[in-house]
Amino acid sequence: MHLAKPLRTHSRLVTRCLLLLTLVLASVALTQCKMVTDTVTGVNAATVMKSKNCLIACQQDAQFQLNNENRLHEHNLEACNGDPTCIANENARDAAVIATIQAQLAQCQNNCHQQGGGSSGP
Repeated sequence: MHLAKPLRTHSRLVTRCLLLLTLVLASVALTQCKMVTDTVTGVNAATVMKSKNCLIACQQDAQFQLNNENRLHEHNLEACNGDPTCIANENARDAAVIATIQAQLAQCQNNCHQQGGGSSGP
C-alpha cells in the first residue's frame, strides 16, 4: 500500500502565492466602492442639524429680545414714580411686546422646518 505523495514545496508555494494574489485583488476591488448620496434610512443628518441650529438661533434671539424688554420694562416702571395710570399703561405695553416676541419666535421656529419638501403623484 502506497500513501499519496505529499505536495511538493514548489506546488505549495505556488498555491499560497495564488491565494495571496486573490486576497489582494479582492481587497483592492472592495475598497474602491463609493458611498451613494442617498441616505439608506431616509434621514439626512445635515438637514437635521441645520434645523436644530435654526431652532437654537430662534430661541437665543427671542431670549435676547425678552431680556432687553425686561430691562426696559423695569426702567419704565421706575420712571412712572408710582403713578397707577402710568404703571397700568406700561404693564399693557410690556404684555403686548412679550406677545409679539412670542409670535415672532413661533414664526421663526416654523420657518426652520422644511415641510412639504417631497412630491407625490404625477
